Amino acid sequence: MIKSVFLRRILLLIAATILLSAAFTTIIYVISARSVVAKMTASDLVPRAQYFADLMSQYLDGFVPARVVQAMISNSSTLGASVHVYDVQGGTFSELQPGDFEDGTTEDFKQLLSSTVHEVASGEQAVLQAHSLTTGRDYIVVGIPVRHKDGVAGAVLLTKPLVELNESLSALYNSLYFSTLIAFLIMLVPSYFAARHMVRPINRMRDVALNMAEGDYSARADESAKGELGQLGQAFNYLARQLSATISSLVIERNRLRHTLDGLGEGLVAVDAKGAITHTNPAVLRMFGHGAGARFEQRGALIPDPLIWDDFDHVLRERCPLLRTLDTEGAVLRVSITPLEDEAGKTVGAVGLFRDVTESERLEQMQRDYVANVSHELRTPLSGVRGLAEALHDGVVKSENDKQRYYGYILRETMRLSRLIDDLLELSRLQSGTVSVRCAPVDVVRLIREVGERTRNLIEEVGLEYSLTIAGGDCPRAWTNADRVEQVLVILLDNAVKYTPENGRVGIRVTWDEERLYVAVEDEGAGIAKEDLPRLFDRFYKRDKARAGAGTGLGLSIAREVLGMMGETIRAESEEGKGSKFTFTLRREDAPGRETGGPKP
Repeated sequence: MIKSVFLRRILLLIAATILLSAAFTTIIYVISARSVVAKMTASDLVPRAQYFADLMSQYLDGFVPARVVQAMISNSSTLGASVHVYDVQGGTFSELQPGDFEDGTTEDFKQLLSSTVHEVASGEQAVLQAHSLTTGRDYIVVGIPVRHKDGVAGAVLLTKPLVELNESLSALYNSLYFSTLIAFLIMLVPSYFAARHMVRPINRMRDVALNMAEGDYSARADESAKGELGQLGQAFNYLARQLSATISSLVIERNRLRHTLDGLGEGLVAVDAKGAITHTNPAVLRMFGHGAGARFEQRGALIPDPLIWDDFDHVLRERCPLLRTLDTEGAVLRVSITPLEDEAGKTVGAVGLFRDVTESERLEQMQRDYVANVSHELRTPLSGVRGLAEALHDGVVKSENDKQRYYGYILRETMRLSRLIDDLLELSRLQSGTVSVRCAPVDVVRLIREVGERTRNLIEEVGLEYSLTIAGGDCPRAWTNADRVEQVLVILLDNAVKYTPENGRVGIRVTWDEERLYVAVEDEGAGIAKEDLPRLFDRFYKRDKARAGAGTGLGLSIAREVLGMMGETIRAESEEGKGSKFTFTLRREDAPGRETGGPKP
C-alpha cells in the first residue's frame, strides 16, 4: 500500500495518461483500419470487374461466344467474389446465368443491386459497401458499365463478402488490446520508480519542516536536485535560516520584555480574549499578598475583588480602555485596563496596569478636603458681604457715590467667590471618581452650533469675530456625552474670549480621521510661553498673571478631568504673540474596534 498521497497521485496520473493514449490509439485504429482495408479490397476488385465488363463488350460485339462468358461467370467463385451481369433496364441477359451467390436471392440485396445498376447505367463506375439485413453480413460491391456501340449496354457487378476481412480485423484488434495491456503493465514499474524519485526530495522537506516545528532550526532540505525541486529546496532552506533568525530575535525580545515587566514597580495582569490570565509580574503578586512564582487557575484567586474582573470583561466586550480606583486593605490602587488588538483590529486580550497610589491618593485626599473646607468656609463671609450689600441697598449708607461703589465691589467679589466655590466643588467631584458618564451618539456639529449661537452675542459685544470651520464632507457622529462636551466647549470659548484682544478672532475647527474627531478652539490672543505649557492644566494656574481676576484658574483642570473620564485627551498649542489652540478628541461612533450600544463608564 502506497502511503504517500503525492506519489499515489503521480502514479494515477501516469496510468491515466497511458490508458487514455492507448484508448485513443485503439479507437482511431479501429475506425480507420476497417475503412483502409475495405478500400484495398475494393481497389483489388475494380480491375477484375473491368475485365468482365470488357469481356461483355466483346460478347455483345460477337467476338466472344456466350458459353465462354458463362464459363467465366460460373468460375468467378474461385476469386472469392460473385459476378452479376445486367442490361441497362436492370434485367439479366437470357444467354447468361448469374454465378452462385447465397445472398443473391434476398430482397434487400436485390434492391441494392438494382439501384447500383441504375447508377452504373449512367456511365459512372460505382464502389460501395453494403449490408444484408437478412444474413447480417457486409459486402463490397463494385459496378463497371458495359459499353457497346458508343453507349452503355449494361453493367457488371462484383460482390465480395467481408467475412475474412472482419475475422482478420478481429484478430488484429485482439492483438492490439493485448499489446496495450502488456505495455501498460510494463510502464507501471519504471513509472513507479521515477515518481518515487521525484517525491523523495519533497518527503525530505516534509521531515525538515516537522523537525523545525519541534524546535530544530538547524535542519536543512536537500538542494542538490535539479530543476524546480532544487530551487524549492534552496527557497525552503532560505526560509529556515530567516525563520531561525526571527525566532532567535523574538526569544531575545521576549526575555528582554519579561525582565522589563518583572522589574516594573507597577503590577501587571494580562488576559486573553476569553479573560483567562496569561501573564502576571512579581509586583502585582506582592500587591495582593502572593508569593513569587505563584500560579493561578482561577482569576479570583489572584484578585478577590470581582469588580476588577468585571472591568476586564467590559474592556474585552466594549473594546475601550477603562480606569478605576481599587481600595484594598491598607492600599489604594489605580487600575488602568487597555484592550489588545491584532493587525486585523480584533480584540485578542487586555492588559491591566496596577499602580499603588496610596501615598499620592492620601495627599490628593488631603488637598480635596482642604479645598472642600475652604469652599465651605468661604460661604460664611460671602453671606456677610451679600448682607452688607443688602444693607447698603436699603439706605444705611447715605452717600450715593459710596453706595454705588460698594455695590459694584461687593457684587463682583460675591460672584467671583461663587464661581470659585462652584468650580472647586465640580473639580473635587470629578477627581473623586464618583461621577459616571454615559455615552451615546452625538451630532457634534449641531452641538457646537448651538453653543456658538448662545455665546455669539457675548463674543460680538467685546468686539471679536466668531467662526466655525468643518472639514470637507459630512462630519461623523461622536460616541460621547453631549452635556460634558458642551461643558468643555464653554470653558474653552470663555478662555478664548478673555484672552483675545478687541477685533481679534475666536474660532472652532472640526476635523476627523478613521477613529476620532478633533475639535479645536482657536484664538488670536497673546499666546502662552513655552515653559508654561506643561502646567497649563494645573489647578489655579493662570497663564496671564496680570489678569488674576479674570477667572478661577480651574476651568482647564475641569475640562481635562471631564475628557479623561470619557477616555479622551486635550492638548494645547501656542506661540507667544500668535494666539493659542486647544484641541480635544472625541471617539467616532463608527470607529473600528468599537461596538455600539451600551453606556461607556
